[in-house]
Amino acid sequence: MSIAYIFNDLETEARDELESVLNFFIEKKDNWWESKVISGLTEKQMLSSKRDDLKSLDLSALVSVFFHNNRDFLQRGLINSLEYKDLVIQVRFMRNFIAHLPGSADLLLTSEQIIYFLISYKIFFKKFSELHSNDRPKMFDKINNELIKQMMRFLESHEISDIPIELKDDKESNLDSINQKIDSIFSKLNNLKIDTTFSKEQDQERESENNHFSNRNEFSSRISSEEAKDILIGLREEIRRKFRNIPRENGILQNEIIELLIKHKIDNDDKFSQISKNLYNSIDKRQMVHLDEIFTIIKRLKDY
Repeated sequence: MSIAYIFNDLETEARDELESVLNFFIEKKDNWWESKVISGLTEKQMLSSKRDDLKSLDLSALVSVFFHNNRDFLQRGLINSLEYKDLVIQVRFMRNFIAHLPGSADLLLTSEQIIYFLISYKIFFKKFSELHSNDRPKMFDKINNELIKQMMRFLESHEISDIPIELKDDKESNLDSINQKIDSIFSKLNNLKIDTTFSKEQDQERESENNHFSNRNEFSSRISSEEAKDILIGLREEIRRKFRNIPRENGILQNEIIELLIKHKIDNDDKFSQISKNLYNSIDKRQMVHLDEIFTIIKRLKDY
C-alpha cells in the first residue's frame, strides 16, 4: 500500500480520535458552540461548520478547538500537561506537510521522515485514546507493520546489517515485541532533527506552523546519494507490489542498477539504455513505465 494512502488513513483516524475526545471533554451547556467552538475557529473554518455538530469540522478545525479549550481542560484536570496541545499541533503540521508536498509522498519522503511521522502519529493515538478508553488503539497494527517496512528500508539504504528486524505474522504479541525493538532502534539512531517546539498562544501557534513550512524545502528539494538510494528502495517496493509476478532479479531497481543510477547520474532514457547489456536485458520491460519517476529522483541529487 502506498505511504500516501497510509497517511490518509492516519489523518482520518486522528480526526475521529480528536472528535471523540472533544465530545467527551466539552461541557455542552448554555452557548457552548459559540464559546467553546466558534470562537476558536478561523473564518474559513467557521464557514464549513454546522451548529452543534463537531462532526462537521475537519482535522485542522478540531485542532483549533482543542487548542482554544486547552487551558479549560487543564484547569478541570482532564489533561495534566501541555503535551496534548503540542501533539494536536504536530498532527496538523504532519497532515498539512504531506498534503502540500510538491509531488508524490512516495517519491519525496525518506524512510527517516516517514518513521518520524509514523511514531508521532503513534504517540498521538496512544495519548489521546487513553483519555477516554482503555482499548488498544486500532491504528497500532497498521503503524507497526509500516514501521517495520520503513526500518528495513532505512537499514538497507544505510547499509546497516547488525540490527535484525523480523517480519512475522500479525499476532498482537509479535507486533508488540517488534514495536518495542523499533522504538529502541529509533531512539538510538537519533537522526531526526524536526523541531517540535510549539507556542503557548493561538497567534504564536500559527506562527510556529508557518516556521515549520518555511523549512519544508529540505524534505522535497536536494538530496544526498544516501537519501536517493533510500527513496529508490521505497519506490522499488511500490513497483514490486504493482508487478507481483515479476521476479526480483528482473526488477528495474535491482541493487546494482540503483548504484549505477546514483553513481553515473542516469537521468534519461539514453543514459539508461547504456548500462550493461546483460543488466538492461534482465529488466522486465513492463516496469519501464516508472523510468520518469526514477529520473526525477536522480535529478534531485545535491551534486546533480
